[in-house]
Amino acid sequence: MSIGTDFMTKLGIGLTGLPYKWDTDEVDNIQAAQSKYSDNSELLEEVDKEMSELEDCPAGTPEQFQSAINDIKPLIQLNQGIPRGSFCTIPESVVSIETPENVTSYRSPYPIALVYHQVVQDQINEWLENGVIKRAPANTEWNSALTVVKKTNAKGEITGYRVCHDPRHINALLSSIDRMPLPKISELFEELKGASLSHGIMYNTCQLVLHLV
Repeated sequence: MSIGTDFMTKLGIGLTGLPYKWDTDEVDNIQAAQSKYSDNSELLEEVDKEMSELEDCPAGTPEQFQSAINDIKPLIQLNQGIPRGSFCTIPESVVSIETPENVTSYRSPYPIALVYHQVVQDQINEWLENGVIKRAPANTEWNSALTVVKKTNAKGEITGYRVCHDPRHINALLSSIDRMPLPKISELFEELKGASLSHGIMYNTCQLVLHLV
């Protein structure tokens, strides 16, 4: 039982995915129920509109924006020319994982829902094509399980899937652990206080160019 349902849409609250009718209901009753329990509201529509406007508001004039793009374009072209499967050449980009000699770690694959099998296969094919991975020999003593994670936007809508591997079992073999926690969102905002201009750059699978030794 829910009390105050008629006020929920005014507050931007919606009930979704819940049964509210019998299959034998008449059409008029179904339409009335859908109208009563609709999760659409003026408040949610205003929030969506505001978010869309914030995501499409380049700083400066169109001429200044185009000038910045022209400055960046040669660097983007150089980046596109980097051979697939190559590693970053900055010495600090090399990641070293020290494990004992002649010690291996194997984790059996996790069960993956049938609906995600094609997602995993497409990602594996892309990794093979780009030289990120290669086929392991038969009876290998190393293996990390794969997982599938949903990617969502700011509104919680699923926009795609990310295939990851779970290497946590290797932590038990490490001779030394460098604890480098990720920064908190609150700390990042603290560093940005007082700024009047910000920008974002999307790096596509940049972690794959780090040389792991």
